[in-house]
Amino acid sequence: MNVLALVAHSDDEVIGCGGVLAKHAAIGDDVYLIVMADGVSSRENQNQDHRDQALLQSCDILGIKLLQQFDFKDNQLDRYPLLELVKSVEKCMGPIQFNTVYTHSKKDLNIDHRIVHDVALTLFRPLPEQTVKSIFAFETLSATHWYDPQNVFTPQRFVDIERYWPKKINAINAYDIEMREFPHARSRKTITVLAEFRGSIAGVNKAEAFEILRMVD
Repeated sequence: MNVLALVAHSDDEVIGCGGVLAKHAAIGDDVYLIVMADGVSSRENQNQDHRDQALLQSCDILGIKLLQQFDFKDNQLDRYPLLELVKSVEKCMGPIQFNTVYTHSKKDLNIDHRIVHDVALTLFRPLPEQTVKSIFAFETLSATHWYDPQNVFTPQRFVDIERYWPKKINAINAYDIEMREFPHARSRKTITVLAEFRGSIAGVNKAEAFEILRMVD
């Protein structure tokens, strides 16, 4: 199976669905990653080379293939026409026929996350020749849970990632510069607590949770 993670920023792939991507790779699926924004242009004193190296290290740990890293401006994806973003992703996919896609939840404070969600739904709309049968939206700590309290992330799918937790944490560690101290939402402790909380809902030790945007059997 060909699996795609379409994310706004490098590190979103780990925080949102790193365990699931590692699980797909472990069972023999071909897992690809597309990153839309550069991740640093909206910040001061951020090193692009350092972040790029962290991305490559993360991909290596999770066993996934970096298909494309675009350089659209960070936290400014709303400046670009949606059609330009969609066509950019479409072009880089080439002949690969994807079966499953993971992307951001629309219920998210970060504008880039919401735009990438729209790109995914536009690109993989259910036309007769569409090969993508499943689209799942993940939560991103320090963004999803800071959004409108009337529009809350509501997962319907839970994936047991206990076996792949060491890979997720190792990939998180690759992005050490992005991590914060607890009680910040983007801390290792919070990431662990969320996995345990999502797992407890499903009766397992650790899980990642997803909204089902589309699933065709």
